[in-house]
Amino acid sequence: MQHFVNHKWLDRTAGEVFQSERSRYYLLAMIATATAAAAGAALAAIWLGLVLLVEESRRALLARLDLAHPDSASWARWSLGAARSAAFATAPAIAWFSRAELGPTLAILLLAALTVLTALFARRGAAHAALTSAPYGALALVFLADGAIAGEPAAAVACVLVVGFCFAAALSVSRARAHAVREDAETIRQLNTALASSEAAAWEVNYQDRQIAGAESLTRLFGQEATYEAIIEGGCFAAASDRALVKTAFAPERGPFRRLALEHEAIGANGESMRVRHEGAVRTAPDGRVLRLTMVTRCIHAAALRNSGDGHTGEARAQLELAAAAQGAVL
Repeated sequence: MQHFVNHKWLDRTAGEVFQSERSRYYLLAMIATATAAAAGAALAAIWLGLVLLVEESRRALLARLDLAHPDSASWARWSLGAARSAAFATAPAIAWFSRAELGPTLAILLLAALTVLTALFARRGAAHAALTSAPYGALALVFLADGAIAGEPAAAVACVLVVGFCFAAALSVSRARAHAVREDAETIRQLNTALASSEAAAWEVNYQDRQIAGAESLTRLFGQEATYEAIIEGGCFAAASDRALVKTAFAPERGPFRRLALEHEAIGANGESMRVRHEGAVRTAPDGRVLRLTMVTRCIHAAALRNSGDGHTGEARAQLELAAAAQGAVL
């Protein structure tokens, strides 16, 4: 039990540091500390102020992007990402040119860390990650030129090769993860093809990106547009008496892997009442964060309900079962 508790604590701590809304502050604190060690607290404070200014400006501009023009929005996101990387790149540059004894070492470590994090947490593909990392590549070339001028070209080349290798490895992991996401979406598409029914739909929610794979099948089933807001935050078109229960069941609450079975009354496009049943599973990260919800939703005919002896069509039935992911056992 102590071993299990320790691992749960470590997973939650890792999730807090690397995946929470406060992750960027931990990163900024780490870089500022390294910069202060190489060049002093004054330069570190100036760097921190610059980065915070760029971060807040970037956030404000992203909120104002015109999503009606995808090409322009894409280039704007890349430009803002490159500006953010350029601001971060000033930290290893300060450490390198501080001429402190461990300055070049800290500079290479910071540059490698920044490139790896950019690749690992890229959400718009490997190409976008590579373009966003352009300032880091330019800084690596500056290090290479400075090393050659200082009479140590071999050491400078070795540093650049290490940074490039780390970035390529992280980018490979990011590409593999993106490929897995595309395969999940294709699995949902194939499952909907196999169902071949207007009264059943397979779908999957990505809580991190607030997107739904298979949304078109849900739209066909309910006769209303199935968006993330409508399904997860709005209660999946549930009747007023069942809406709170459905929203609670679909909410991205922390917890272990679990199976989910839910039946409720829904309101269709023309206001008609329909009975639906959801069956699937919730996938979580090691620290308990909910990642994905994979479901199959079926419309239940009133006649089938009468034949089954279930006359309580206005009352929802829900069952949440905790399961051990490794063993597949339902608790």
